[in-house]
Amino acid sequence: MAPLNLSGNYPGFWDPITSTLDWCEKNYEINYYVAEFWNTLSNFTFIIQPLMAYYRLHRLKLPFLYYCPLFYLSFVGMGSLFFHMTLKYEMQLWDELAMMGEALLLCFIQIKIMSPEKAERIITKAALIAVGLITCGIYIILNQPVIFQICFASVHYFIVYLGYRLTRLYSCSPKLFWSSIFFNHFAFLLWNVDNNFCGGLENIRTQIPSLLIPVTQLHAVWHVLAGFATLSFSFFVIHVHLLRTNRFHYIHFDLLSGWKFVPAREMASKNGENSQMTSKTS
Repeated sequence: MAPLNLSGNYPGFWDPITSTLDWCEKNYEINYYVAEFWNTLSNFTFIIQPLMAYYRLHRLKLPFLYYCPLFYLSFVGMGSLFFHMTLKYEMQLWDELAMMGEALLLCFIQIKIMSPEKAERIITKAALIAVGLITCGIYIILNQPVIFQICFASVHYFIVYLGYRLTRLYSCSPKLFWSSIFFNHFAFLLWNVDNNFCGGLENIRTQIPSLLIPVTQLHAVWHVLAGFATLSFSFFVIHVHLLRTNRFHYIHFDLLSGWKFVPAREMASKNGENSQMTSKTS
């Protein structure tokens, strides 16, 4: 984890820094009111994309539980935005503990899809709540970020395991599942590069045009990719739910609108129209 390092930073509106972490972006270098400008700005992808996804998906009239990961992801993005903007400990807790909440929510939804009866048991809900509360309690008392990272990684890989189980149970899109896993781990790789090679990145920033500097802010890039990965996984879970309830949809990706579901009947009718036009032309 990146140590708290204030060398080379500028004075700013939110000083003094109280968070236990300070990332590889010089504080207040661009704006007096924003501690880490690019790390803050990149969080808008966390906030806006899930809300746009809900706008596209609300017509499916799903149970509210399946929309919750989208709203919660925006909540995570807001916590991360305020953390990087202020570098205050309270905002750091909002950011990190909200991430754990999002992960536990995805765990519960996947358990509910695989075994609705098991998900309704008090012991299942109590176990997930206990994991969240114990993690929060230990983290706040000991104040060691590595504790949160280990707990979050454990829940993350449990999510991956449950997701893989779903791909074996339903004819859902493996592309959607594996793309979310790939982008999540690639983002984590960049996160580690940003932590461990900060000096080299800062040296690169002094030698390249200013327009390219945002690309070297790898923690900000991690926000963009990790947000997309989590959003993709949320779509994956929704797709599995649709299949389980015999609502068949194809999944398409558009650079402007992102992932979207197309009803199988609509796709079949379009294919039928295209074939008719082809036959008439020929």
